Amino acid sequence: MPALRGGKREGRNQVRRSLLPEAGGQGRWRRYLPWLLLVLLIAAAVPMLWLGLYAHPSADDYAYGVAAHAALRDGTSVLGGVWALIRRYYGGWQGTYSAIALMALMPGVWGEDLYALTTVVMLGMLAFSTFKLTHTLICRMAGAPGSWAIGAGSALTLLSAQLVADPLHSFYWWNGSVYYTFTYGVMLLLAERMLRLLLSKDLRQSVWPLASGVVLAVFVGGSNYATALLTAVLLGVLCLSCLVWRREKLPGAAVVTLVMLVSFALSALAPGNARRQAQLTGMPAVEAILSAIGQAWEDFGTWMSPVLALSMALAVPLLYGLAGRTKLRFRLPPLFMAFTFLVYATQNTPHFFAAGTAGPERLRNVVFFSWLWLLFLWEFYLLGWLRRRFAIHEKLSAAAAPVWTAVLAAALAVSCVLAAGAGELTTAEAVRELSDGSAAAYDAQMDARRVLYEDMEVRNVVLSPITARPRLLYWSDAVEDADNWVNTAISNYFLKDSVVLVP
Repeated sequence: MPALRGGKREGRNQVRRSLLPEAGGQGRWRRYLPWLLLVLLIAAAVPMLWLGLYAHPSADDYAYGVAAHAALRDGTSVLGGVWALIRRYYGGWQGTYSAIALMALMPGVWGEDLYALTTVVMLGMLAFSTFKLTHTLICRMAGAPGSWAIGAGSALTLLSAQLVADPLHSFYWWNGSVYYTFTYGVMLLLAERMLRLLLSKDLRQSVWPLASGVVLAVFVGGSNYATALLTAVLLGVLCLSCLVWRREKLPGAAVVTLVMLVSFALSALAPGNARRQAQLTGMPAVEAILSAIGQAWEDFGTWMSPVLALSMALAVPLLYGLAGRTKLRFRLPPLFMAFTFLVYATQNTPHFFAAGTAGPERLRNVVFFSWLWLLFLWEFYLLGWLRRRFAIHEKLSAAAAPVWTAVLAAALAVSCVLAAGAGELTTAEAVRELSDGSAAAYDAQMDARRVLYEDMEVRNVVLSPITARPRLLYWSDAVEDADNWVNTAISNYFLKDSVVLVP
């Protein structure tokens, strides 16, 4: 009998090892999988960055970059020009002070060729913040190996960059992407700082997470209202959690939350917001909240895809193994999912309240990014509940795991090929625009315009329409009306008397 019991125990251990990412029958494969994902991420980023070399400023880039551009041209203080721009917009159009500062520092003000840095900054910020947060969650909180964090960070960054509906607004247009994508990355960094604050063991370890958290809170509070509201709600949840379970951490969390709320209020109560709101038709608060929840539910059907579903299936072993490393009890999954869904939905509310719609593409993109985190959080929690409740790792067959992994990986590969063919993957679209010549044609037409813009003898610029319009690069154009705000912005930026587009 002892031998039999020992044999059963050893068999169970073998099955358990087969399901954990760091050991077992598939241990060697899973040891290399994170690095394979990292290589795939780098390979996918190359065409995206290459395409960024053909990007050019448009529309709001000129309107917000005019102050820094004029300062560089006149030899005056760039920061002084940016500060004057912030004050002007704060009183006349919008209160998002930190966003205005970054929009004013559009790379093209130092030379249009530097506009290619847009893709580098946005994709780099997305990757850095995702890796930073996943490393803290997986390595510092769960005590898992660093390779797990590399795999998770690579997978999340890949899914975010490749499946986003409108990559132009997240990676190739400075004004829109710095307002949303960059701020989203700052929000992830702030979340990571708060987790490090919870993990700190003494006052000395708390100082840097707290100080950096305060700085990040000031920035997020002064940026787009969707991300600012979501961050404020998350910090409020953190304070309530500290009040119940970790009261010694409450003072630090409360300081960051208070700074965030004050910064958010400073932005939201700007006189310019009232003037801008007078031109918009919004919704009553209750209706906006209900619309935000409805939009969040609708997004599930819009954004779910075979590539994402299969990626989640392949993440099961990693998330199941992580659940076994935590002390969470994973109680009441439906209640947890409902609560986190409502928290996620809050970011839809500001635009419904202000304008009665779900928002422009650049806003919807960052909602998609946070939706990916919600999906994998739900998957982790459900797997943790199954592990605690049914101990599935002691009942499944170890022999089936390699087969199912191979089947899912093959299905994912086929789905990626089909999605690439349909133009649903960002890298595939970037490769297409590079190879068919549309990116080069767009770049040539924009360079021809730059010659006119920079010729000081030409006072009244007459433009031909941009005919090459690659989906990831072309955003908008000037119009026939010289008094249109886009034309005026270009005129002010380049010191022209007028800019018009021929019919």
